[in-house]
Amino acid sequence: MVADQYMRMARPVGKAVGAHLVLFCGFCVVMLAGPVRDAFRFEPFGIELTDRSLQIQDFAGLMTFTRRAIRHGPPDGRSLYSVEHHLAAAGDLAEQPIQHAVIYGYSPTMLLVRAPLALLPSIGNAYVCWVLLGGVLVFWMTRPPRSPIGLGVVSFLTPVGAGAMFLGTTAIASTALFLALADRARRGRQTWGGSDLLGAMLLWALTAKPPLALTAGAVLIAMRRWSIVVPALVLTLVTTLMATPWLGEGWIVDYLTLVTRFNTSEADPVFAVGLAPEAMTNIRALLLVDLGWSDRIASRLVGVLWLLVIGIVATVGVRRWTPAGLWSIGILTYLVFFPHVSSHEDLHLYIVAALLGGSSATTARPSPHWLFWLLPIVFTVAPALPSPSLTRAGLLCVKIGLLLWIGFGSQGATTQEGAAAGPGWFRLRRIDATGGRGSLP
Repeated sequence: MVADQYMRMARPVGKAVGAHLVLFCGFCVVMLAGPVRDAFRFEPFGIELTDRSLQIQDFAGLMTFTRRAIRHGPPDGRSLYSVEHHLAAAGDLAEQPIQHAVIYGYSPTMLLVRAPLALLPSIGNAYVCWVLLGGVLVFWMTRPPRSPIGLGVVSFLTPVGAGAMFLGTTAIASTALFLALADRARRGRQTWGGSDLLGAMLLWALTAKPPLALTAGAVLIAMRRWSIVVPALVLTLVTTLMATPWLGEGWIVDYLTLVTRFNTSEADPVFAVGLAPEAMTNIRALLLVDLGWSDRIASRLVGVLWLLVIGIVATVGVRRWTPAGLWSIGILTYLVFFPHVSSHEDLHLYIVAALLGGSSATTARPSPHWLFWLLPIVFTVAPALPSPSLTRAGLLCVKIGLLLWIGFGSQGATTQEGAAAGPGWFRLRRIDATGGRGSLP
């Protein structure tokens, strides 16, 4: 009897694993073979320079910046974030002096994260390693039971996923980090032990992109997971001090100037090639491109709104939402309100599907598996629309719709008992599928 029950349970699992492997093999053929081939085909890799145009691949531009910082340090008397260092790195990539560069808006943490890649012989070698890492992360994020029968792979086979993979952006890596941190924080109680220290390391890695770290930090504060937040802050301070020899004089002022003027109205003309708000799908792009606002005003207004919203998330927290709902609201808030979100970062929507729609989702309600069908459709149809305005409107409507559905609907809300239990998320209770009572894992 027990053996028969085990076999009946094992068959669906085996089919799901098999389907996932088939889909992932297709992903490897389509998404990994091309970038690996191109890394050794073009020289110099990652840049196309003609008399009339200049195109710099995201990964190549930012990796050259990192390589120059690690190997040579900043220019004398200037910082890593100075215009001079940006131009020197761009010149290294083009193998000739040029007057345009990809803006490096990452924190010093990114230097340490990518330092091993900077030691490889060429940018092409580093790109191949980065693409292969992306493939491993896609496998981890989409494996059953996180996505039913491995359907999550399809989201990464879309034009949005292909763009993130081919350009070597950080979208796939940051999606995996955010999802891993959400999983870690939703399991177990605050212990100040090994589990939470691992969560702190994940949060530290996210500080390479400070807005994502702030978003995750707001959710963790709402969950009262100080045992993750505090060690991550300490680790960030320590590693920033370690990176000081590479940062140069006055790096804090240069960095703050860079990120506060990250708009087409105020940024140095050197960075014009890397600023493309018309390709974004957030409220800033709506105000700037479709409504004709000044980019300086649009960026700052939307930035203030984003800070207000994540402040609400940190304050209200689990009094209103389940942990899965809270993490989903956090990432949707980032995608809708934060002013500097590239179109490839819409892949972060996969976090919502994995947390709420996965077979292992910790909720008393049926898992909305339709999210795994919605994302590939949206990621394929939206880029194919006849105008960028329609693409932007479509993706923005989907993100706002999901935010309203989770924030004000029942899917992400706590039970009445959980809402009355107070701020400690681990005190929330649920009714499991068998009708019994149990604590959220």
